[in-house]
Amino acid sequence: MKIKFLFTILLFLIFGCSQNNDNNLVDNESQQEKWEAKIYVFVHDSRNNPIEGAVVYGGWYLDEAAVSARTASDGYALFSKTTSEKEVDFDIRKVSAQGYDTLNGYPIYIASVDSNNPTTTVSIELK
Repeated sequence: MKIKFLFTILLFLIFGCSQNNDNNLVDNESQQEKWEAKIYVFVHDSRNNPIEGAVVYGGWYLDEAAVSARTASDGYALFSKTTSEKEVDFDIRKVSAQGYDTLNGYPIYIASVDSNNPTTTVSIELK
């Protein structure tokens, strides 16, 4: 009986304490201030005229999912992400528009933003 009781206490101390430490780590992460990272991609022709309807493909660094956005009449596509990380990177993987050559590459461009400078603009020329 005493051995079973001591064994139960030992298990509690080992697993109970490690679970509490894990919970404390999660609590500390959730207390970090969240901010919105914004990447504007300006797609234009050789004369710097905006290209409406271009599709920009990319992804946030370490995220598996690719994302895409279509440029508006002003030639801009917006990618945004709410995060508590200090800095995030976005890589542009492909840009295509009807009547223009498609830019393909991995990556075509890597844009970085941080909590002090949460917005940046990338300019991409299609020919």
